[in-house]
Amino acid sequence: MKKSYIDHPIGLIFIILLLVPLYAREDQRPLLLAHYMPWHQTPDFYGYWGYHWTMNHFNPDNVDENGRREIASHYYPLNGPYDSTDPDILEYEVLLMRLCGIDGVLVDWYGSENFWDYAVLNYATEMLFEAVKRAGLRFAIVYEDQTIMHMVNNSHLKSSQALDQGKKEMAFLQDHWFSSDVYFKISGQPLLLVFGPQYFKESVAWQSLFAGLPIQPQFYTLDNRLSPVAVGAYPWPPMWKSNTQGILTPAALDEYLSQF
Repeated sequence: MKKSYIDHPIGLIFIILLLVPLYAREDQRPLLLAHYMPWHQTPDFYGYWGYHWTMNHFNPDNVDENGRREIASHYYPLNGPYDSTDPDILEYEVLLMRLCGIDGVLVDWYGSENFWDYAVLNYATEMLFEAVKRAGLRFAIVYEDQTIMHMVNNSHLKSSQALDQGKKEMAFLQDHWFSSDVYFKISGQPLLLVFGPQYFKESVAWQSLFAGLPIQPQFYTLDNRLSPVAVGAYPWPPMWKSNTQGILTPAALDEYLSQF
């Protein structure tokens, strides 16, 4: 999977905080949404340690003298390696958000298809949505259209079926989340980001994907606006600009943001 530079921080994954330019509180401050990845499985819930705890290298069943498991993470969770569908963990996370002043989540979503771990991640996203709703927070999706590419490249789909699969995913979003009062909207339109696009790279493809929806999403693409279908773009930490020590310097980040 991608984003190898910081895949596994504690509980909430705050790789990027997106300030959405819409005032929604009495104090007129912008909403603060946290990027969130529901990627983790444990034996207690799934009978195995998920890929994002092991990276096909580490073995969480190995425990050191301090009681810490061997996990694929730069940071060790205060509550130990967790499962993204654990209701106690989800309650803990949304309460932390409220305490931190975070208004909601932008969830990295791989779609609903039963391919690789996509269905497992989708179930975790559904459970997170329910926790967010109970906590009075907001919710929106960052879609990974690279999932369609992987399904085509691994013969799960034919390339001729890709657009229909994308439409199926958009219909899932509409049926499950877009129409909810919890789902974040701008001017009445559901906010939708894509990490890319990496597969549907033409504006006309997205126009086709959105054609069956009752309301066009407020659509944002990564780094550059995909015109005319996207209303804007968003930045992402440019880890490819890291120096030979693997450090993204303030100067490199400033350069990227200036270009953005």
